[in-house]
Amino acid sequence: AFAEESEYETAREVMRRENPEGQSNRMIDQCKTSGIEANLQTAQDGIVGAISGFLKNKTAVDMVLLSPSITKNGNMSARELQRLVKTASRPVVTIAKQELQHA
Repeated sequence: AFAEESEYETAREVMRRENPEGQSNRMIDQCKTSGIEANLQTAQDGIVGAISGFLKNKTAVDMVLLSPSITKNGNMSARELQRLVKTASRPVVTIAKQELQHA
């Protein structure tokens, strides 16, 4: 819910403060309260393998929507992102972060 409102740092801070199980349950509950279907799944694979495996098992997923920060802070390399875009069985969309220009 925080990421939906562009509050990524708030979401990260909440996740750091709480135990992993409590934070995930709370975030899933907040999503459900907001009418957003949420699911949490962990995987041993790298991010590309995990997403690809998830898509193979979940046929109801129409597309993968990734945050603009996906390639920052070592989350995923640009090369891994390109591999995911080429190999995923569904469209993969990354949101571009618009930079503000000062006059």
